[in-house]
Amino acid sequence: MKYRKKPVVVEAVQFNPSYSKNWKECHDFIGGFSGERNFIDETWREKNRSERIPCVSTDDGIKQLTNKDYIVKDGFGNFHICKPDVFEKMYEVVEG
Repeated sequence: MKYRKKPVVVEAVQFNPSYSKNWKECHDFIGGFSGERNFIDETWREKNRSERIPCVSTDDGIKQLTNKDYIVKDGFGNFHICKPDVFEKMYEVVEG
């Protein structure tokens, strides 16, 4: 049998650490620092406080973001990290 993935509309934001405003945009998109779903930076497990380490809590655990990764929020409110090349193949803009 063959199957086709149904078209799904998701929300997403691209992480770009070069722009300080983007940190806030990502933080706000995830919903801040409260609860299970959060955007963690300087306090990431007390690891290296001199370095900002952006991470997102996903169903697969806490994932570290790298430059240009997309944070994707699916229809169920779950967050996923997607590499830019994969994201651009899977999604197209439906509204700005």
